[in-house]
Amino acid sequence: MLRTPLDEAISADLLNTLCLPGSEFHLGTKQQPKHIKRTHLKSLTRMWQAFLQYNILPTTHSSNITIPRAKLVYCIIQKRNLDLASLISKEIHAIVKSQPSKSGMVRPLEFPGLITGLCKAFGVVIPKPLTSINRPINQAYYNN
Repeated sequence: MLRTPLDEAISADLLNTLCLPGSEFHLGTKQQPKHIKRTHLKSLTRMWQAFLQYNILPTTHSSNITIPRAKLVYCIIQKRNLDLASLISKEIHAIVKSQPSKSGMVRPLEFPGLITGLCKAFGVVIPKPLTSINRPINQAYYNN
């Protein structure tokens, strides 16, 4: 499913599963589905989006969900088998291979929990206290 192109049947089922009634994809310049606005997502979808954003596939924004992330949430909700190790590995590889944008921005350090855990496992001393930079995931978060 993650590599499957979005045909009409898959698109309709994905929207029906993840979104509020009447929601649509926002299209890119080539009229291909690009993302779904966060305000159009069902509560369960928002919860999974937050979980993925902070634990599996970090992102710097949450105002929408891209199609690859939407497909991942869809697979989770539909209880399909996923290879998360491969997803994380590919994301780390993409970070390492990424180039700064024209504005000079580089991709942020992702998977800080994974990196910290691996460092601890190999005896690296981690300074205390670690500071959480994420806002709490509570009812107010989901209602935004």
